[in-house]
Amino acid sequence: MNLRCLFGKHEWSGCKCWTCGKIRGTEHNWSGCKCYRCGTIRDEGHDWAENCESCSRCPATRKAAHKWHGCKCTACKKTRDEQHIWSGCKCSTCGKTRDEEHSWSGCKCSTCEKKRDEEHNWSRDCGRCARCGKMRKDAHTWNGPRCSVCARTTADARVDETIDQLSEIDTQLGGVLMIMDLARYGEGEALRGTAKSLLLQYTAFRALLSAAGTPEATAALAVHNLALKYLESSQIQL
Repeated sequence: MNLRCLFGKHEWSGCKCWTCGKIRGTEHNWSGCKCYRCGTIRDEGHDWAENCESCSRCPATRKAAHKWHGCKCTACKKTRDEQHIWSGCKCSTCGKTRDEEHSWSGCKCSTCEKKRDEEHNWSRDCGRCARCGKMRKDAHTWNGPRCSVCARTTADARVDETIDQLSEIDTQLGGVLMIMDLARYGEGEALRGTAKSLLLQYTAFRALLSAAGTPEATAALAVHNLALKYLESSQIQL
């Protein structure tokens, strides 16, 4: 300790000695309920803006302080799971949803977007619902290379199948890449073969998408180009 401080000759900056750090009980620099210089707390000037019952500056709390309008406090905007004002399946005050009184548009609720496995829209594609994307197999009625119901072609169907397979491979590939990172440090060597097989399938499917040239295939390629950049930057040796 500085000799001046030892003999009580502190160099005070408000409530705190800038030489030795001693705190005194006067000349605090208050920011509401808390001194921003020394951290001392007083029971006044609390900040209840974020939560009417919990000060955002200090541990102080209080009870029954919210001004509830149904499920939402009009002062701090906190919500509670009671007294909702329901408009169908969604509370018009806080946005909470419930699994009843949905506004169904076929298989999808137009209010909360919940899906159900009925009343799908197969008009554009017998194999994929236009509203929710659900897939079904062997649904087309082929008349040569074209479906007589939705007019999709066998080439379109192959592209859809390829995109779905590519998505599944991407999911598996993410886990394999994590384990391959461990392999760099002597772990997970046995999975290198699995990773290589997946990468080969990945490349083959991309080739099919490139050849298809449809808007869906082009969009899928754009997404997977980003994945390829990651593979290249990771410099993983197979």
